[in-house]
Amino acid sequence: MALGALALLGVAAALQPNPRGLGTHEQLGLRACGFHERTGYPCPTCGMTTAFAYAARGRLVEAFVVQPAGALLALGCLVVAVFGGYAAGGGQAATHWLMRLSLAKLILVPAGVIMASWLWLCWLTALRHGGN
Repeated sequence: MALGALALLGVAAALQPNPRGLGTHEQLGLRACGFHERTGYPCPTCGMTTAFAYAARGRLVEAFVVQPAGALLALGCLVVAVFGGYAAGGGQAATHWLMRLSLAKLILVPAGVIMASWLWLCWLTALRHGGN
């Protein structure tokens, strides 16, 4: 788990955050977001890679402005890397709390954060477009 989290943060650190707040993933050879291109509104994951790239540089304010859920997920990767590394080194007690979390919490809480972040970004987009 620690190596996977570090790998994600390493890839994010290698990417240059797009100043538009989205599109950073295109540096990985991925296509632009079709939802955003068609509607002018972000999809639930628009800005995640940009937020990770900012967070990997320690620029947390920019990460939260671009995509709050992405910033939280990037911080979560850091926590997983630290606790995973500790557990791999024999410190099992530090990860005991993680084992007590239910599968519902591990899925529903992040999904709820992503949806809340998406609604927030859609509201901000609507404000920028004059409410249209």
